[in-house]
Amino acid sequence: MGFWDQVTPDNEEWRLKIPEVHPNKYIREYTRHRYIVTRETFTPIELSLPEAYVLEKIDLPELRKKSYKNADKIYKWAAEWGSDEHFAIAGCGCYIRHQDKIVSWSLSDCYNADQVAIGIQTARSYRKMGLAKQVVSAVVQQCWDKGYGSIEWLCVSTNRGSRAVAERVGFKLADTYPSFTSYAPIENFADLNDDGWYEWGAYLQQASQKEPRLYLECLHCYVKANAVEKAQEIMREMTKAEIECDLEELNGAIAYYRSEGLCSAFKAPEWTI
Repeated sequence: MGFWDQVTPDNEEWRLKIPEVHPNKYIREYTRHRYIVTRETFTPIELSLPEAYVLEKIDLPELRKKSYKNADKIYKWAAEWGSDEHFAIAGCGCYIRHQDKIVSWSLSDCYNADQVAIGIQTARSYRKMGLAKQVVSAVVQQCWDKGYGSIEWLCVSTNRGSRAVAERVGFKLADTYPSFTSYAPIENFADLNDDGWYEWGAYLQQASQKEPRLYLECLHCYVKANAVEKAQEIMREMTKAEIECDLEELNGAIAYYRSEGLCSAFKAPEWTI
């Protein structure tokens, strides 16, 4: 078990032991949700895409011949299946494309006998357009066509958007369960607001006094919380503790966070100490 590994216990006994045996003594518990949809609860969504939007089934060999933006994210996800051939046999997936950009995509993660789990991703600027529920509905139907009997959907409790999509398509909450993480438990940056990111930063700042490896993650949490003065404070603490902070790398991360709608107060390089 590594310092940064996330862990999900399979019983209450392990839930109590994880904070004792994990290399990171400051690992935090959070809640995950498990949804299930069956043929009886499935609510198909009528396909009604805006003009110039197209829903397509994922055919990996054919997709590799194209030059669509975001295709690399589908390849990375599908790589978990081991090969294009295995995905074609047992996997399921669709995407919605706007011209040459893939803007929403849903794939199966894994399967066991007649059970399969799926997930969804939508590019930030294309959310709240009803695309996610349409592509998920298509993938669920694909799962039925491949003979699967039930479909699971797993997400963190803070991912309200994911939960809403699942419920709209007919997934029912089966249970909630604990998991442990060294990072903020999110699937999208928007899963936490500024206060949520700040609370994680404060927790990690206190923990960093005894576990310096957490300083960098603390710094990034404060950046995502848009807390410039706290980020500067952490950088001073890191310097005092002789912990290197690569400013070029940090400013690159900030540029990415800004593209995702975060840390508007951070304008490199003026914000740094």
